[in-house]
Amino acid sequence: MSAAIEKQLQTTLKEIKELALDIRPSVLDNFGLIPAIKALAKRLQNSTGITINVIALTSAEKLQKNIQNVLYRITQEAINNAIKHAHSTEITIIVTNHNSYLQLEILDNGIGFDLEQHSRFNGHSLGLMNMNERVKAYNGAFTITSKINKGTTVKVKFPYNNLNKDTVRTNV
Repeated sequence: MSAAIEKQLQTTLKEIKELALDIRPSVLDNFGLIPAIKALAKRLQNSTGITINVIALTSAEKLQKNIQNVLYRITQEAINNAIKHAHSTEITIIVTNHNSYLQLEILDNGIGFDLEQHSRFNGHSLGLMNMNERVKAYNGAFTITSKINKGTTVKVKFPYNNLNKDTVRTNV
């Protein structure tokens, strides 16, 4: 009986560690956004077998911590959606610098979905609404494109002129 209890405790401990990583990974605080995204991708690739590519054409070091956290959360949610709902076999994360903004894209080759059905709360799309609200709270732009049997792309842009402000936009 003690072997069964020990196994259950090990399983529970593993789940707690994964939850802690999901809440706020220490790699995000210690090393920044790109290493945190790479660690997330590696962990999820190892646990699911789905190929997850990370292409980072910027270090994203000049981003404030709040925006790094938002970008990490968006990446996490988009990957989880691609794994759980899209039946993807490959996910690609691209972080790029442009003249006036930083852009994050998460692309999957999954089954896609009807964007119109998920554009408002329908009991299933709370994650999409949360992603949109998180980005808009920091004056970023959030878009999703998806086509049935063609995959989905989540795109986030933060203009550089807003990256050093610690203010969050609120609706009054």
